[in-house]
Amino acid sequence: MDDFRSELGRLTKDLGTQIRLMRDFGLRDFARADPLPDLQVNRPVHQEIEVVGQAGFFSKPAGPSAGASAGASAGAASAGARSTWQPNASSPEEAQAELDALRARLGDCQRCRLSEQRRSIVFGEGNPKARVVLVGEGPGGEEDRTGRPFVGAAGQLLDRMLVAMGLGRDQIYICNVVKCRPPQNRTPEPEEMKICGRFLADQLKIIHPRHIVCLGATAAQFLLKTNLSVSKLRGRIHDHPSGARVLPTYHPAYLLRNQAAKKPVWQDLQLVMAEMAEGEQP
Repeated sequence: MDDFRSELGRLTKDLGTQIRLMRDFGLRDFARADPLPDLQVNRPVHQEIEVVGQAGFFSKPAGPSAGASAGASAGAASAGARSTWQPNASSPEEAQAELDALRARLGDCQRCRLSEQRRSIVFGEGNPKARVVLVGEGPGGEEDRTGRPFVGAAGQLLDRMLVAMGLGRDQIYICNVVKCRPPQNRTPEPEEMKICGRFLADQLKIIHPRHIVCLGATAAQFLLKTNLSVSKLRGRIHDHPSGARVLPTYHPAYLLRNQAAKKPVWQDLQLVMAEMAEGEQP
């Protein structure tokens, strides 16, 4: 009886979280919603994992899925990579001190052309020992004005996404591939990302997250070293030898323009939530 009550309580909690997130995303017609097999609790998510790279955060291109014939080997490789991750041994104070030192090293950066028109360097903020790091493309106008990441309209939607996941900004870390706003919010150029990406790599090494959520194509393509679109990369979590689990999904700014993309993002976030729940189990 106790096991039944425990299972019932867990399922009720999962359903409540899903409904809350669907409402935040503007998904009202629950009765007509297609079934979401990817969200089944007992589904072996690792069977759909694509192993990316050989060493470090920025290593080898991510290719398309190898198909059913490679499913067993991919699952075995991902299981081995997953077991290599361990929480950062540093204390929160030590990790924050390392991030502060990195920000001091960045200084009043003039390393690329993005410095010419920027108002603020948007370094990143959040928990220095976060298990989930969100990485976007670059600052927008409001971020450039305030010096904080994701505080505009897209950031407000992101906050609702986090609440639906049961997370607050004090529990996660948010940053971007480039730390200065590109003029007219254009896509950062490869050289700009190469230069600024070194600081992103150091941020990730210091924080050592369990999950990295790539918000948009720029972050996903840069971190996974691929030219594949988000639509090709999303829907599964990419394993990495560093131990990080990388989830590409659509950028909140894209969701503001494309309401239909909210449901796929909800599905993506459920993948991370399921793994987070597994990690809490003894």
